[in-house]
Amino acid sequence: MPPAEYRWLNGGMAAAAAGRVKEPWSKSAIVVAGPAVLIVMYPIFRLTSRAGDRVEGYLGWAAGLAIYWVIWGMVFPRVMLGWSDLRQLVRPTKAGVRLLLLVALPLVITVAGRVFDPETAYETHTVAAQLIVIATAVGNGFFEEVFWRGIPLRVFPDSRFLGVVWPSIWFGLWHLAPASASADGGALPLVVGAMFLGLYLGFLARTSGSIWWPVFVHTCAGLILVL
Repeated sequence: MPPAEYRWLNGGMAAAAAGRVKEPWSKSAIVVAGPAVLIVMYPIFRLTSRAGDRVEGYLGWAAGLAIYWVIWGMVFPRVMLGWSDLRQLVRPTKAGVRLLLLVALPLVITVAGRVFDPETAYETHTVAAQLIVIATAVGNGFFEEVFWRGIPLRVFPDSRFLGVVWPSIWFGLWHLAPASASADGGALPLVVGAMFLGLYLGFLARTSGSIWWPVFVHTCAGLILVL
């Protein structure tokens, strides 16, 4: 007999046919996934950075991100949630004035930062490098929101700490991995900024009930910094 189809119910995965709750280890796996990202991806970025001399130093960085997307943005969510729940997570939701203001705020701040501090933008000199940073902005905007905001929103809908704060802490710390592939240094501002961004996007996801708007904000903010 094929396994029962599962669906999320009140923050837990229940078997539609048998009414069984998914094993507790799955929630534990999601809690430890944040630290695991840093542990797994740090050496991977150190390895891929050896190809960093190509395409203005962006090739190794992009290769590390591609591995990150596949493992944590595709495989892990598929195992934890399944395709049906993933589609529900990214469904568009209607936006009232309040939600649109919440969406606009970080984008206005990003534009202001780009205008008043041009060094925040990615520096590229070739079409290939420009295409790479555009692709990574779009990829991060989608896959990171699925992993860092979508899964916690679905699994811990009643816990602000496990649903927003905990993943935001590790969303910031995981940036130490890609920063290790850069010779620029200055990882601390990146980590702290990512933590605050994670908190805001987590709040936005909980407010809208979907990661549609966090994906939009994350992607647009990334594109503002690369275009």
